Amino acid sequence: MEDTKDTANVAMLNNKKFNRRIFPIYKMFSWDLLFYYSVSFLFLTQVKGFTASDVLLFDAFYTVFKFLSQIPSINIAESIGKRKSLIVSNILVAISILVLILCTDMWHLILSSALMGFGYSLKTLVDSVFLRDQITTKEHPRYCFY
Repeated sequence: MEDTKDTANVAMLNNKKFNRRIFPIYKMFSWDLLFYYSVSFLFLTQVKGFTASDVLLFDAFYTVFKFLSQIPSINIAESIGKRKSLIVSNILVAISILVLILCTDMWHLILSSALMGFGYSLKTLVDSVFLRDQITTKEHPRYCFY
């Protein structure tokens, strides 16, 4: 019985070690918004034909939706867990970019900003907690066993 517990503990610590190694790669691909704003502005104005004021209004909706989704993000992260929340947030961001690419009118841009605001709100909440859980070498980092 004790041997299986030690084996499970070693496996969990190895998984945490693997997650710590690949987390910087994940961060590099998932948080690179440096070029997103300039490329999206040029795409929406040159290719889709929106005006600059439409694009700035679209960016304002993103901020509003990110602000409004803070409390629901906490509830969702607590109910489905950190790992699933991280997956859902990345899916929402990917869908928002797909909607942005396929948009034909301003309502599509507002839907895209709503999805992106909710996705990034959930992502910023869960990323730091997920990383903190992977840094420790304890099996259960929140609990202290005497």
